[in-house]
Amino acid sequence: EKLTALLGRPVRHISLGDEEYRRALVAAGLPRWYADGLVELFRFYREGMGAAVTDNVARITGHPARILDTYLAEQRAAFED
Repeated sequence: EKLTALLGRPVRHISLGDEEYRRALVAAGLPRWYADGLVELFRFYREGMGAAVTDNVARITGHPARILDTYLAEQRAAFED
């Protein structure tokens, strides 16, 4: 929704199951072990394990975290055709 609003054109999310995602990653040239790790990472987030709010970004970088809207506006060119 945020990318659709920013870019002024429809952007949709395509949800893949773990196996379909793994096959796509391997087909794109990633090693199987790396694809397995990414599938596991995204499962972690899908199950809500990354939802905690912390001060880790500020502690590590010395700068406050940015909200998604700010990041998308700054990186808009990366999302355009």
